[in-house]
Amino acid sequence: MTLDDVEALVSCEAAEVSGDWRAAAKHYSSIPFFGEATHGHHLALLAHLADSGHGVPSWLQGRTASTLAHRLTDAQVDLGRIVWEIAPRAYPSGPDLGLLGCAWPEQALAVLWGRDWMVRQYSLYEAHGIHALLDQLPDARTLAGPAAEWADAPMGGWRVETRRDGLVLHPAGAGPARRVLDLGLAEEVGNDAHVLGRLVRVDEEPGWALDWRPLLVDQLTAAAVSREPERWIEILGGRLRSGALVEGSTLQSDSTHVADLPHRHWLRLSPGSQESDAWSDAAARPHVLVAARAALALASEGPDSVRLQRHSIGLLLHDRLATRQRLAPLLSEDHHDAWQTIRRHLPTHALGRLDALLGDPSPGRRTW
Repeated sequence: MTLDDVEALVSCEAAEVSGDWRAAAKHYSSIPFFGEATHGHHLALLAHLADSGHGVPSWLQGRTASTLAHRLTDAQVDLGRIVWEIAPRAYPSGPDLGLLGCAWPEQALAVLWGRDWMVRQYSLYEAHGIHALLDQLPDARTLAGPAAEWADAPMGGWRVETRRDGLVLHPAGAGPARRVLDLGLAEEVGNDAHVLGRLVRVDEEPGWALDWRPLLVDQLTAAAVSREPERWIEILGGRLRSGALVEGSTLQSDSTHVADLPHRHWLRLSPGSQESDAWSDAAARPHVLVAARAALALASEGPDSVRLQRHSIGLLLHDRLATRQRLAPLLSEDHHDAWQTIRRHLPTHALGRLDALLGDPSPGRRTW
């Protein structure tokens, strides 16, 4: 990175703290080194939401604040100390470079920091990363929204129940069930799956959400953590060490902020796509029109088919590759009814994006 790049990164972080998403996205995209980094996708999405009139929901502000806290911890402390506190538990046999996708050992630390679920959770909560953000950067309180209340949220073990009216998490041990904000979890893990994650307060109905994409585990692990949430690291490490859980299963693909799903999960709408296609704009680009056609086909089957994959469709519409020019063959009046069926079931935060694609943008309105 050049000195200009470093200056742009500092400006980006300052803009993030103040909630100026358009400026943050502009500074970040000016750094060639980051190229197609998924954080650039996220900043562009926040800029669009802020400009669309729908605003940035509190749960997304909280997730953005926690991500910023994780990134700033990277810059402010010895991240190696945190990673190597967790790595022996997550990888009892030692981190495998092939599993991490690393060509060189020097890359392993950054991958573990960026993608290992245990490392992220420990750094933000047990190592007080969110508290550090709020204490060191008081202005970040305007960004954090509910994240100030998230900082002490306990870990939990849950059974996932999907209903027509939303998502319910049942403690794998004792305790009351909670109806939570549906951010697409069932599209990846399915009904009756067991996960680890932290429930946090949000402004949107039903008032609760998972702080981040949770970790898929077995029933016994979820039950043990539900009974003793303060021992989640020891419990999870023991299950990995015994072989009850697959070593390396805490390493997640990049997560999207606006759903409890992987980055570019919409690729599953396109037959023949590969998980590796998510990493590159060039690899994902040919699938955009195919996936959009699949979404319209779901609409022709009826609302229930759309509802089952509405978060994937929302992620597709939000992707920077889904431009009006690229989707033009599908934006004609012939598809009006199908798009309206999709619109009725989209997540709220995706509505502005669909409207921008279907309508003629007014002068000065931001489009991708």
